[in-house]
Amino acid sequence: MRMAKMRRQTFYEYFEDKYAVAEWVVEDVLSAAIDQNFDYLRWEDIFDLVGYELDAKQAIFRQLADQRAVDFVGRLAVHLERLVMRIDGGDDQSESIAARHMLCLGIAADWDRRILGVGAVDYEVVVGDGVRAVEGTTPKKRV
Repeated sequence: MRMAKMRRQTFYEYFEDKYAVAEWVVEDVLSAAIDQNFDYLRWEDIFDLVGYELDAKQAIFRQLADQRAVDFVGRLAVHLERLVMRIDGGDDQSESIAARHMLCLGIAADWDRRILGVGAVDYEVVVGDGVRAVEGTTPKKRV
């Protein structure tokens, strides 16, 4: 707070604690990259944008993961599920919901490990794998 020249009282008016800030940062980045682009970008381009954001902000996300400040994989999976639901037409069958959830959780965990992990892989390769996974499991629908 000293570096930001912010009074402690001002900080606590907006955030309960440092974990609330961590959640806000993750939600803000994911929402800006995924949710706010539903109507503007193709889903493949949204995937690419998310990969780019994770790669560009590796240090921040690694630190949050190390501190276990936020369930990053879970948060990313939720946002990816919203996107994939738009791709597959939002099928509400319980099997489809479960399959979509597992697909997105797997992609999120893979991106966390391969983009943010030690010995990170080029994000474009990782995103390409995610795109192929979605293409192989969802009916074709243009978003």
